Amino acid sequence: MCVTPIVFQRIHKMTKTPCAQVTHLIKMLNQIVNNNLHNDNVVEVSATHMKKFWALSMKKLIIEHTNLGGEGLEPAAKEAVMVLAEIYKE
Repeated sequence: MCVTPIVFQRIHKMTKTPCAQVTHLIKMLNQIVNNNLHNDNVVEVSATHMKKFWALSMKKLIIEHTNLGGEGLEPAAKEAVMVLAEIYKE
């Protein structure tokens, strides 16, 4: 199980596939996006949901996954993660 972005990045580079934890986050975020497609601001709604309800560790993992290409994420989900990443820029 990968629990930090650094570990995730190492696993991702070695195997070219996301770990189970990130796969679950991808599924959850795609569901959030798909449930909000009726909103004109689906990207902002999805980013706000992650900001409010996801643990910091979850946010870091999905941001890292998106920085590595975001495989499996819907286009609006990738955009939402990029909005989230701007909030958590170090």
